[in-house]
Amino acid sequence: MCVAVYGTVSQWWSYIAPMNHGRRGFGICTYNDLIYVVRGRDISTAESYDPVTNNCLTRVTNGNKVLDRLDPRDGKWFNLNGRQGTVRCELVSYDRTLFAIGDEDCKRLDIRVNKWKPMPHMLSKRYGFSAVIAAKAISVLGGREGRQFIRSVKRFNIHNNEWATVDSIQIQHFYAAVLSRDS
Repeated sequence: MCVAVYGTVSQWWSYIAPMNHGRRGFGICTYNDLIYVVRGRDISTAESYDPVTNNCLTRVTNGNKVLDRLDPRDGKWFNLNGRQGTVRCELVSYDRTLFAIGDEDCKRLDIRVNKWKPMPHMLSKRYGFSAVIAAKAISVLGGREGRQFIRSVKRFNIHNNEWATVDSIQIQHFYAAVLSRDS
């Protein structure tokens, strides 16, 4: 399994330590300079990657199919209010809110009150895309509609509650993970 990171300054790919378990359809995020990869299809573990030591550490999840939150400070999992609707979605967090950006619907969860609220749908239907928080907005890139690769980048302004087309990408980005340094 090949894992690589792209340096925006060097504009070069570098290989890093592989995860301990191969996975697809996983969640990914950063916290305290570690990268967390959570679950995936047919796997219920979480792993953290430390770029300083170039090592991955496997953590055990609670193994059920509900939506949970890991508090990495104490290594404990907490159940969140289950999300109804489409299963295929990207989860991103910003300021105590979890956003579920789906191929059919979009919702936000205020983790303080543990309630989902609807939000506007993306401007185009796509699946296999990536979502990332960057510059206090959610950017969605890649994916496909049917057999056609989508190159447009959509951005959701969290404070204005609006989607806009902002850019395009030159690669075919499909079911890949994206992280931003400010996520």
